[in-house]
Amino acid sequence: MGSVQTVALSGFDRDDESKLRAWFDQVNTELGSPFALVKDPGADVLIIDIDSIYGQMDWLRTQGTDRIVVVHTSGTGADARYRLPRPMQIEDIREVLGALRGNSPPIAPQVDVAVRPAPKTEPKPAAPAAAAPVAPPVTAAAPVVETKPDKVEPQRSEPAVQSAPSATSSDAPTLSPTPESEVAEGPTLLVDFLRGGALGGPVAYAMDDGQRLVLDPSSETYFGVNALKPLLQVLTRTVTEDDLVRLEGVQWERLLQADPTRHPWSRLLWLAALHAGQGAVIGFGPEQVFKLNRWPQIEREFPRHFRIATALMRQAGTVEAIAAQSGAPGSEVADLINAYLLTGHIEAENVDAQRLSGVRLALWGRLRRVAQQSV
Repeated sequence: MGSVQTVALSGFDRDDESKLRAWFDQVNTELGSPFALVKDPGADVLIIDIDSIYGQMDWLRTQGTDRIVVVHTSGTGADARYRLPRPMQIEDIREVLGALRGNSPPIAPQVDVAVRPAPKTEPKPAAPAAAAPVAPPVTAAAPVVETKPDKVEPQRSEPAVQSAPSATSSDAPTLSPTPESEVAEGPTLLVDFLRGGALGGPVAYAMDDGQRLVLDPSSETYFGVNALKPLLQVLTRTVTEDDLVRLEGVQWERLLQADPTRHPWSRLLWLAALHAGQGAVIGFGPEQVFKLNRWPQIEREFPRHFRIATALMRQAGTVEAIAAQSGAPGSEVADLINAYLLTGHIEAENVDAQRLSGVRLALWGRLRRVAQQSV
């Protein structure tokens, strides 16, 4: 490691990152500029917001490595050598950078099993979904020559199973978007465009509130809408070729120059599965027992999910039992189980991979019916 340590940020939203960068520059100058902020995942030091879904993925990937990691979290139990508390204060940044430079001792790690990203003795995970076929290469977009960009139509010749997006980590869970038979029989949804090869280039979808959801198939990420709940309107509506506008040439380059905050497609798929069941676990009866096999990312917009996940991690149980332990409504427990079954964070006891695949198919079928009823 050289005289100047490089530092990269991961998982921060735009406001928090702007604040951190400003305070980082101020403190770094006070210390004689021994650090340099870079956009490089291989930097000497990685500061991760582990309270975000994409930051959590990077945090999990650093486990078992010798990476120097600073965790930014509102929790008190992150098992890390350096911790930057939330809400963020400049004094905390000064303490962390001082510790990294060697001017003060590192922040002592604390232990709390409930908020660790993964338990030490985790159950055997469920069998993974089938491997995804290689998507065709994304061709270079031609310069825009028409006033109205081309319309987009989903390509339905590709199999439906794909692996999860890798916006910030190669250790993302396996996800299963809509099967081919379901695509043909129901309305076209946004998740149909997240299959490998369905999009030939970046596109934008106009939201009712004026925001634009941008999908980039080359990196399997989206940007333009940071909050999750507003995206429910997209996930439960029929999406036609007229709704998606190609982004090409200068228009696309300008968007990239703004350095937007990107999110993995897995976040959209998780939200779709969360909404699909409408308060009921799809494919299982009330006697089915579920168990969380590894700690997931908890989204801030769903605060009760932490209590539900904690109850699922402590002891296997039915929806009714988990609701009683967590104090959350049974409908919310059921919705979260649907989403975690899709991402592979939950196991259903005595259920094989073939039946689980059928459950995932049923999830997308239910979401499609919800969309049809809202037309």
